[in-house]
Amino acid sequence: MNKTKIRATEQPIAVDIEGLSAMLSCGRATARKIGEQAGAKIVIGRGFFIP
Repeated sequence: MNKTKIRATEQPIAVDIEGLSAMLSCGRATARKIGEQAGAKIVIGRGFFIP
């Protein structure tokens, strides 16, 4: 089995709430509201991601 390579990118495909709130310079609640209103919500388990 090959070892998994971790690659850092400057433009990720999706970000979590922390990443979105940092991009928008707003709080977590506001970032979550913006993501939901935009219709750009990906839920995996308890994770909430914005593409």
